[in-house]
Amino acid sequence: SLAKVDGALHIGRDLKLHAFACLLDGRTIPGEDRARGARFNSALRFTYEHKNLLVVVVSSDRPISVIQEGVDISAQCQWNPVSACHLGMTTLETFIDEY
Repeated sequence: SLAKVDGALHIGRDLKLHAFACLLDGRTIPGEDRARGARFNSALRFTYEHKNLLVVVVSSDRPISVIQEGVDISAQCQWNPVSACHLGMTTLETFIDEY
């Protein structure tokens, strides 16, 4: 599998593979996280300097990240709905009479 090779897969807008094992580079930018490793930070740097593209970062120990314009746009929402709140249904007539 080409995805097992270290480096990036270059997939064009035509959805065809143009190159593999590519090295992404760029200058240091705000928001880098050394704990995330070279693959993630290289994607941040490269997309920051090259607009109109996405980089998908796959790692064996983390969720997949989608990077655009130097930002991880794949952040997960941590919101959990509160199911303990129950509002009883009432008719409009009853609501008007009570209030």
